Amino acid sequence: IEEFIETKINLLPVNKSTNKKGNQHYDFLKNSVKIPQAKLLKLYQSKYVNHFYTENEVNNFIEQWVT
Repeated sequence: IEEFIETKINLLPVNKSTNKKGNQHYDFLKNSVKIPQAKLLKLYQSKYVNHFYTENEVNNFIEQWVT
């Protein structure tokens, strides 16, 4: 877009989870809850997941939650 309009665009990060109410609860959940890999593999085999995310992204999601 910048090339097309020949103007520099400065984007501001306005939707950061670290600034949202309840962030501490989400961080606690992420650090406390571990899900067995077999369940995650079944969950992430959805055709919708595979449509919207790459295999690498799905593997990262699984890694985040696995015990």
